[in-house]
Amino acid sequence: MSGFNCFEIVPLPGGRGDIRKHFGFQIDSNDTVLNKKQVYCRECKSIIAYSGNATNLKSHFSNGAAHQKTSCSSSDIQNYLGFVVKSLLKVRWHLSLNIQSQLVS
Repeated sequence: MSGFNCFEIVPLPGGRGDIRKHFGFQIDSNDTVLNKKQVYCRECKSIIAYSGNATNLKSHFSNGAAHQKTSCSSSDIQNYLGFVVKSLLKVRWHLSLNIQSQLVS
């Protein structure tokens, strides 16, 4: 694993087990998945190869991968808070569109 980075990851699609909730795809500022062939462990930020199934994800945990808690710098926290605000504004915008369309109908 290279240097720790705080970045936003989105959940993996599908899955019936709990293992997928520990991993996600990295996204850019436009909420676009950067690479669908690799996922990040939410706990240790390790990069894991991904091909649509959970085999490598399960191996990551069964091999005793170290999940050390790391801290983010203040600029990382500010970037994350900016992402949260941006996401909340998107939700607000979508809600206002839904309300407007219901009023027009």
